[in-house]
Amino acid sequence: MVRVATRWIAAARSVFVLVAIGAAIAASSHAAENAAASSESTRPRLIVLVSVDQLPQDYWRRFGDSLPVDGFFARAANQGSVFTDCHHGHAFTFTGPGHAVLMTGAYPRTSGVIGNSWYDRESNKTLNCVADAEAKTVGGQGAGASAKNLQVPTVGDQMKLAFGPQAKVFAIGWKDRSPILTAGRLADAAYWFDDDTGHWVTSDAFQSELPGWLRVLNEGRASRAFGGQAWTLLYPAERYHSHVADDNKFEKPGSGLSAAFPHELPAGEDAAYFKRFAISPFASQYTIETARELILREELGRDATPDCLALCLSANDYVGHAFGPHSLEAEDMFYRTDRMLAEFATFLDEQVGAGRWTLALSSDHGVAPIPEYAASLGLEAARSPLGSGKDVQANAEGAVRVRLGVPAGVQPSFVLSADSTQVFLRRDHPRLAGEAFEHAQDAVRDWLLDQPSVADAVTRAELLAEAGAGAPLRAMFHRAFHKQRSGDVLYALKPLQFDAGSLCTSHGSPWNYDTHVPLVFLGARVGITNSSRHVHPGSIAPTLAAILDIEAPAGCEHECLTEALAP
Repeated sequence: MVRVATRWIAAARSVFVLVAIGAAIAASSHAAENAAASSESTRPRLIVLVSVDQLPQDYWRRFGDSLPVDGFFARAANQGSVFTDCHHGHAFTFTGPGHAVLMTGAYPRTSGVIGNSWYDRESNKTLNCVADAEAKTVGGQGAGASAKNLQVPTVGDQMKLAFGPQAKVFAIGWKDRSPILTAGRLADAAYWFDDDTGHWVTSDAFQSELPGWLRVLNEGRASRAFGGQAWTLLYPAERYHSHVADDNKFEKPGSGLSAAFPHELPAGEDAAYFKRFAISPFASQYTIETARELILREELGRDATPDCLALCLSANDYVGHAFGPHSLEAEDMFYRTDRMLAEFATFLDEQVGAGRWTLALSSDHGVAPIPEYAASLGLEAARSPLGSGKDVQANAEGAVRVRLGVPAGVQPSFVLSADSTQVFLRRDHPRLAGEAFEHAQDAVRDWLLDQPSVADAVTRAELLAEAGAGAPLRAMFHRAFHKQRSGDVLYALKPLQFDAGSLCTSHGSPWNYDTHVPLVFLGARVGITNSSRHVHPGSIAPTLAAILDIEAPAGCEHECLTEALAP
């Protein structure tokens, strides 16, 4: 009896264990289902990237105390995550690579977007970063464009992989490269502005025809409705911090713009209208108005499958190039951007729903002070100290010939092209076989290092060997260097010395005024934090991916900012 009882008890225990295990599995499955359901219910329905072209973090230091409490930046500081020490990590801070890194998390060495344009060895021509000879413009007559030259996926591409075609991905901006490089290859559409016609256009790489709602805007000549309006100061003059006279000799507005406020737009039919329109807050207003229409007409954020919109504002860049970062115009543009984005965030609350959208904001680059203005204060500053790209090319050619002992006039040339950041050698030159190729690189580098305005120069051979990669500036060169697309010698000028051409100022350097940009997260699944930790704009991509519960884009080289995530 004891044995029978023991066996029965043992059997009963086994059954109990099995039942308990089964119950635990069921409970675990239930919990997993509930967790998944809960996760999906809190996942944002719309991800928005706002990229403000040429928005230096320095503006917060200089103008921040004049921002209103009901503005966008105040809302972000109170309800979101703000990172005040955010810097681009690549050496050449231009619009193309700056936008590419935001939604890919990849440096130019990986994304392939090394500049706004670069010399292409295969075609022997300068190639625009979004050029695509096989693409055709839809809605206009310009050259075709696509994300063909972007070698890594974006957050939007990753959303298409994770959620399927139901995830809608759009981008809109004034320039073509900004929306294209933030949208990616799989986007439903990227739209940009054709300032010859005043129409929004796209590429057949995205759509074969414009949607009806956008055709209505174009055919209704909506972009001309701002004709005759004047850009005036948003606030009373005493609220502004600019210590430079509104009308001063350093600014170069061009396009018929006045040097001082008010800035009046001509009639919408005037030939100069669109050029002046772009250099005003009205361009940002029209871009945001069109983005709102896009959200409504394409029904973004309406269902449980997340959608994505990149909103790229370029007017800040045009204003900065025309008037400089110490101008009254740049300051007023900053305040107006804050107000317009506050209204846009309220629109998202109303149309998508508070707690159902997440927004990230940053910039592709900052901007340098006007060199003549900096020099007038006693700083060592200069415009185009090495001359034009053609001048650099000619001097580099001479340096190679001296090093190799080849007389002037003997063809072919050794240098194919040069610009403000790099020099391209003719690699298949019969006299550059073997070690001679490295000797030619060394000759160009040494000539550059002999120039008083050059901070550093590095050869392809040194970059491939990762020579000096631990030094801060060299590390930035390494991140900017693409093995197939970059030149054979890369260089950077000293601070406040740069090639701005006919513009009053520019950007493109590895120095703080060009690299230091804002980084803000606001909305669903975003925690409240104000961090002074050193971070990068490329962290937007993995952080948004974490918020969406998807894999970060392949090629992403940056960390997820976990402190930006809600607990």
